[in-house]
Amino acid sequence: MAKPRPFLARLLHPEVNTGTALAPVWVAIEGLDSVTITNAETSADTSDFDDEGWGSSIVAMRNQTVMLAGKSKIDPVTRQPMPGQAFVEALGEIVGDAEASKWTAELKTNGKPVNVPAPVGP
Repeated sequence: MAKPRPFLARLLHPEVNTGTALAPVWVAIEGLDSVTITNAETSADTSDFDDEGWGSSIVAMRNQTVMLAGKSKIDPVTRQPMPGQAFVEALGEIVGDAEASKWTAELKTNGKPVNVPAPVGP
């Protein structure tokens, strides 16, 4: 596997699907000033007497957290919250697997967009 390469968060342009899975409408999330991606794993101890005092473990669970932060923005004409921001705020109140497909991100590297799809569970 290739070594991960760092990138500037300002090059990440997250979008949300305000439509449906069959008729997606991808809208940018406006006003972001911080994107934090955190990976973590939990290990299960598999040590036993046969290990002769050495510890052993396996990865039991992995998770990834994406935190978005920014400033509130309003549409200058309608004076309503910007659509992407309003959708994310409402999405933050919902839990469940059905909502995992509601986001994607586009990372621009060397001027070329690279799609970063929502994670899919096992």
